[in-house]
Amino acid sequence: DITITEVKSPRRWETVIGIMKVGMRNVYDLSVEHEDHNFLANNIVVHNSYSLSLIAIWHALIKEGQRVVIFAPTSTQVDELFETIDSWIDANDILQALVDPKKPNRKQPQQRTFINGSTIKGHLMGMTGGLEGGKRGLTPNIIIVDEAQEFSDEDWKVIGPMMTGDEYNAPDI
Repeated sequence: DITITEVKSPRRWETVIGIMKVGMRNVYDLSVEHEDHNFLANNIVVHNSYSLSLIAIWHALIKEGQRVVIFAPTSTQVDELFETIDSWIDANDILQALVDPKKPNRKQPQQRTFINGSTIKGHLMGMTGGLEGGKRGLTPNIIIVDEAQEFSDEDWKVIGPMMTGDEYNAPDI
């Protein structure tokens, strides 16, 4: 019941420079108590870590072979998201049964694998995340970006093509 035009400083509105029809897409309604913890920025849902972790698990389990990739600017943030993912799994017998016992948790980079063939991977961006080439070949179905405001233009040059797809990777992200 809060009007989205009631934007508080330091946020600002940007001018739309183009609109491209992309067809029908799923829409998610996310909300938290605090007004600064979720908003849209360039068609990207910016949200808190708790919800991002839940979204990652949900997408990994709703369809076989999903490749969910989480990008964050620091290893602390990646680890925090995966600690939350692990706490959800540890607290739920059904989720525990869906984890692939043949593929143990990986820590560097973070990865969780499920019996339906889906994975959740965590990667660093920025200087500590390595060069652009280190992210090539990920071809995710779902991209989650934590702390997007900390990403540089160079980081977005890496993530952007994954979001839009190319001749080898249809834009189903």
